[in-house]
This record gives sequence, C-alpha cells and structure tokens, in this order.
Amino acid sequence: MTSAFYHWPLLLRDALKRDWRLLTLWVIGLAAFAGGFVPAFTAIGKGDGLVAFYETMKNPAMVAITGPTSVKTAADYTVGAMYSQTMLLYSALIAAIVAALFVVAHTRREEEQGLSEYLCSFQLGRQAGLLALAVELLIVHVLLALAICGLMMAFGEDSMPAEGCLLFALGVSLGGLLGGAMAAFFAQLVPTASAASGASLAVIGALYLLRALSDIASESLSRVNPLGSLVYTYPFTENARVPLVWPLLAMGILLALAFLLQGRRDFGSAYFYGRAAKGLGCFSPQSAAGLLVRLNCGTMLAWLATLAILGAAYGSIYGDMEKFLNSSPLVQALFAVQGQSPEEAFTATILVVLMGVAAILPVVVVNKLCSEEAAGHLVQLLATRTSRRKLYVSALALAVACAVAGCLLAAASLGAVGIASMQQTSLTLQAVVLAGLNVLPAMLVVLGLAAVLCGFRPRLRLLSYCYLVYAFMLAYFQQLLDLPTWLNRTSVFTWLPEMPLADFDGRTWSGMLALAMLLMITGGIGYERRDFRENET
Repeated sequence: MTSAFYHWPLLLRDALKRDWRLLTLWVIGLAAFAGGFVPAFTAIGKGDGLVAFYETMKNPAMVAITGPTSVKTAADYTVGAMYSQTMLLYSALIAAIVAALFVVAHTRREEEQGLSEYLCSFQLGRQAGLLALAVELLIVHVLLALAICGLMMAFGEDSMPAEGCLLFALGVSLGGLLGGAMAAFFAQLVPTASAASGASLAVIGALYLLRALSDIASESLSRVNPLGSLVYTYPFTENARVPLVWPLLAMGILLALAFLLQGRRDFGSAYFYGRAAKGLGCFSPQSAAGLLVRLNCGTMLAWLATLAILGAAYGSIYGDMEKFLNSSPLVQALFAVQGQSPEEAFTATILVVLMGVAAILPVVVVNKLCSEEAAGHLVQLLATRTSRRKLYVSALALAVACAVAGCLLAAASLGAVGIASMQQTSLTLQAVVLAGLNVLPAMLVVLGLAAVLCGFRPRLRLLSYCYLVYAFMLAYFQQLLDLPTWLNRTSVFTWLPEMPLADFDGRTWSGMLALAMLLMITGGIGYERRDFRENET
C-alpha cells in the first residue's frame, strides 16, 4: 500500500450502492423544501402582499431569524427577494444538520461498531474511507444544487431568473457541505457518535445565533460568518458571489484538519474525553434516569432553546398584525377567523405550529431508548438490578417532562413577546399559556404512539415521526384545504377546540389524556415482554 487513500474509489462505489435510497430521499426532500414553496410565495405577494411582507420583515426580530435583504424600499421588493430572505438561511441550516448527522453516522459511529477497523484490515488506505465519504457528500450536494435550481426555474416566476436560482441553490448546498465538514472534524476529536453529533449541532446553532446578533448590531461580522454569509449573496437582487468564499474557506480548513487528525490517531481513540459524570440520587449517571438524562441532555437543551426562540420570533409579528393578516388572501385563509380578534386567531394557529415542533422532542427521547438498545449499549445496565420496566418508565417520565416544559416555554415566549410588541390588546399571557396547555394531550397521544411502537415494533419507530408530520400539516392547512371532517379528524391536533378562540373542553381534554396514558401502558407491556434487541446496525 503506497497511499493512505489507497482504493478510495472502491469504497466510494460501495458507499453509493449502500446509500443510494437514502441519498435519493435526501436530495428530493431537501430540494422540495428549499425550492418547492415558490407558488405559495407568489400567492402571498399578490395585491399589497409584498409591501406588507416587506414591512413585517423589517422588524429586527424577523431580521434576526431570517436575515436581512438588500432591498431598500417596498416598491423594489419582489417575490424572489422575499423568497430568498425567508428560505435561504433555513434551507442551508437544515442541509447542514442533515449532512452533519450523515457524516457522524459513517465516521465515528462506524468506529464504535468496529466497521472502520475491520475494513482497514484489507488492502485499503487508512484514510480512504474519509476521502470516499467526502466525495460522496460532494456528489450529493452537487445533485441537490441542480435539483433546487431546476425546480425553482420550473415554476417560471418572473422575478426569479436562472442566475438567482443557481446562486440560491449553491448557498443551500454549501451550507450542507459546511455541516458535513464540521461533523468530520468533530468526529476525530471526541470519542462517541453522540458527542460528535452534539458538538457539530452546537457549533451550527452557535453560528446561527451569532449571525442573528450581528445582523442587527454589525453586518460586517455576519459577512465573515460561514453560515451567515450565505444570506449576503442576496439571490435575485444583487447576486453577489464573494460571500460564498467564507463557507468554502471554512469547509476546506475543517476537512484538512479532519484528515490531519485522523491520520495521527488510532481507530476508536480520540483527542478529548469527557469527564466522569457526577450526580445525586435518582439522577446519578449509574441510574436509569441519570443515564437517560445524560444521553439526551444536549438534545433537550438545544430543542428547548429553539422553542423559546421560535415562540419569541412569532410573538414579534403581533406588532404588525393587521398588515400581516391583510397582506394576501392566502395569509387570511391560514390565520384569520371571521368574527374573532386577529390576535386570538393568529395565536390559535401559531400554537399548532409551536406544539407540533415541541412534540418532536418527547418522541426523540423515547426513540433514543430503542436506538441505544439496538446498539447494545443497555446490556450492562440491565445486567444490574435495573429492570426493563424501570428503564421504560424513566424514559417515559423524561419524555413527558420534555413535553410539558416545551409546551410551557413555547407558549410563554410567544405570549410574552407578542403582548409586549402590541400597544393595546385584550390578550393576556395567562390565556396564551392555557391555550398552549390545551394542546398538551395531543402531544402526549403522539408520545403514546411512539411508546407503543417502541414496545412492540421498534424497527417501525420512525412511523411516529411520519404521523406527527401528517397530523401537523393536516391541522395547519385544514382551513385552506377545506377537507372532509372525517379526514381532518385523523389528526390528533384537531380533536380539541382551538383556544383562545373557543372555550376549554374538559371532557375531551381528559379523554385524550386517558388515551395517552393507555397507549403508554400498552407500550410498557410490550417492552417488558418482547425479545431484547442488541448489536443491530
């Protein structure tokens, strides 16, 4: 063997054969999200929609969330400028997260499973796997850029020419490559896949938050932020290419460091090891509850912070409520309710969004129990006095606590910022928080569904996410789509009356709570009785 990268094309070919289904879904799904909302934005921009949207997006809170625009007057604001300001940063952020998780799964996680060391026992270069993964990631994001550009051009929007579509698509793809390079770097530094994922997502989140602050205080800092600089390409207006240098430079440095660090360490080793965990009582790391808290700590903190920021962002719109609701017929169909105050109608709809996002975290906690079981990480714990029942109840208790905390935090941040942004309103913080708690049983029913799948069919646990997305989309767009009542009722979020528009229904609320408890108990019975799964990839 003459090179550390010997036979990397062979590994690349095998990786593409192994991952082609996942990569296809990746490209199609992300391209649909990044470029598929052009017709919706065209509908929003009709009439005075562009002017109202421009005035709303001038709010500093909205600039902090989505980034600025180069347009100086509402008369020059186009559908393309609106789409770029709203969708570019979000799409790049999602692309970075997906790429980071993919890279960690094929670097540090494969090392944990012994696959990397096994492959290198053959005539392969020691770093051939990392190079093959980098090329695979590049291929995926080239295809992603082409798919996004083609999809946006296919809609034929006059204010979105080919040059702007290509620049927008390149921005999204560079965001993904940046996230992948960051994950490759951290996979060399830390000893576990969960630590590598947590560090990568934490840095991506930090870049987003730093960009949010600097977009308001000092744009010059945002322009050198590898993630924030993507916004300053201003597709469809200025079409600037220079800001793309910063993510390219950061990506190159991170990849070079990843190869350098990997070449100087043994398989399974790391440069930084966490300190021994300490705890008290039931939250000791040697206990079931303490172990689950430690496994999910980073995810819980990041998700709760996201909910608080998201609630505050939507709350900042309350100050421009009238302009926003009157911006277009599409917005009125989504948020306005005849005979009700705009604040209450908007609150009821936005709470569905926030509670749908908040419901993801409890499902993640329960599914983490299944993934740790499949990886064989719970064998030693169950060899002690800890029973399956105790482990399941601990996971479920943590998930319920996350549901309650997320519900309260999202509703409180929405109400506090929304009320503070309005000069006069009859809406109270207590009413918003109670309206959020009204949706809590729906979140717990989704959690119960995840618990049943974990207890009886853990391989199908991803169906809980599918139903959550389905239920959320149906509840959010039910007024716009005008679907039959029976179909709307298949979404658990439509079972309860929408507070503060309607009165609290204690009977339905209690019934849904009982249903959630029944599902959780049923899942626990299945978890205790089924065969234990371990060492599954």
